[in-house]
Amino acid sequence: MLNTAFMTTSTPLCSIIGRTIAHRRNTMGMTQDGLARLLRATGVQWTGVTVAKVEAGTRDIRAGELVALGMALGL
Repeated sequence: MLNTAFMTTSTPLCSIIGRTIAHRRNTMGMTQDGLARLLRATGVQWTGVTVAKVEAGTRDIRAGELVALGMALGL
């Protein structure tokens, strides 16, 4: 379920997505490198640094990456 507690009307979408990914990943007990490994297995060439940038809201996400993230995180 999407955690909306940190959302405001002025929060950029990439920040909302990043925080949601970080929350779900942490809930699952997964590291940023662990998530990157799962994504690489699906063909998405991310590193732990990429995950960190996405979670910080400083890197945009492509549609295919978002689908892979949803599958990796069970969303």
